[in-house]
Amino acid sequence: MAFQCMGTYWRTFKSRLRRDIKRQVPSAMNRKRAIALLRPKNITSEEAWEKFVEDTLSTDFQEKSSKFSKMRSSQKLLHTMGRKGYSRMAHDLKRKNPNITGLRTTVWTHGHLRKDGNPINEAVAETLELEKERDAMGASEMKIQVKMMLDKTIEPLEVSAPTQISW
Repeated sequence: MAFQCMGTYWRTFKSRLRRDIKRQVPSAMNRKRAIALLRPKNITSEEAWEKFVEDTLSTDFQEKSSKFSKMRSSQKLLHTMGRKGYSRMAHDLKRKNPNITGLRTTVWTHGHLRKDGNPINEAVAETLELEKERDAMGASEMKIQVKMMLDKTIEPLEVSAPTQISW
C-alpha cells in the first residue's frame, strides 16, 4: 500500500512539474531561468534535470500529449473509480455483498455515480436510464427487440447458384 501511494504521489508530482514547465513564458532568457527555478532541490544532477526538461519540451512529447488530451476530452461516459478499475471494484462489491446479482451492470453503475448517488454527467444519466428500461423489460421482450434490431441492420445474404468452372 505504501508503494502504491508513493507511485501515485510521484506521478502526480511529475505531471504538475511538466505542466509548470510548459506554462513558462516564451522568451528564451526568462523561460530558461524560470524553468531552472522549478528544479526540485533533491535533483542534484544538472544533466538529469536538463534531460527531463528537454523531453518535456520535445515535439514528440508535445504531440503525444495533445493527442491524449484530445482523446480524453472526447470521452463522454466518465467514471469515478480513479485508478481502481472494474475488477477491483467488482471484488470490493462482492466482498461487501456476496449475494450480489447482475454484477457487471452493478459495477458499471457504481463506477459512474458520485458518492451522493448522482450520475457524473448527462451522458451517464441517459445511459443509466436506458439500462433501467432494459432491466424492466422482460427476457422475451428483450429477445424480440434484439431480433428486430438485427433484422434492420443485417441485410439478407443473396446466394447465387454456383458457377461451373471448365478447364
